Amino acid sequence: MEQGQITSEVLATRVLSNPERRAEIRAALRFMRNQRILVAGPFHRRDGTIVVNVGKFVLTGDEIIELMKRGQIDAAAIETFAGALHERDTS
Repeated sequence: MEQGQITSEVLATRVLSNPERRAEIRAALRFMRNQRILVAGPFHRRDGTIVVNVGKFVLTGDEIIELMKRGQIDAAAIETFAGALHERDTS
C-alpha cells in the first residue's frame, strides 16, 4: 500500500481522531503555506505516523505541532530543527 496525500476530509475522519491535534496540524500547515514554505502532505505512514514534506525535510505531525507551539514555524527555524535531528540521527 502506497503513501498517498490525505485530503482534509480523510484527515478529519480517518487519520486523526483527536480534533485538537487535527486542528493544530492544519493550522501549522496553513501558516507554513502562507509563508510560501513548500509543503507537501500530510501523508499517513503504515505505522500511523503523520508526516509532512517541508522543503527538503520530512517532519512528523508531532514535530510540526511542537515547532508551532514554540513559535518556530518559519523556514530558518525549520531548517535548524530538522538539521539538528539529522545530525543526531547520524551520530
